[in-house]
Amino acid sequence: MTESVSQLSGVPEGYRVRVRRVHAGTCLSVRLYQMGIVPGEEVLVKHNNRGFIILEVKGVEISLSKGVASKIEVEYLSDYL
Repeated sequence: MTESVSQLSGVPEGYRVRVRRVHAGTCLSVRLYQMGIVPGEEVLVKHNNRGFIILEVKGVEISLSKGVASKIEVEYLSDYL
């Protein structure tokens, strides 16, 4: 897959992406950084439905709302795993 940039909220289940940028206020950005969601970090989308998204970051599962996930810009690393 060629390099493609998207919001994390729109990434289908099973895709591995790299965080490019977090477009959020200071408090939310700090909280995401504390959870390991930082630019350059690889993330696996394990579940993506209407209200939330479950990610695997550094071997830990994290759940985010779609609103929060829409503030995270990512690039695709590979096709469906």
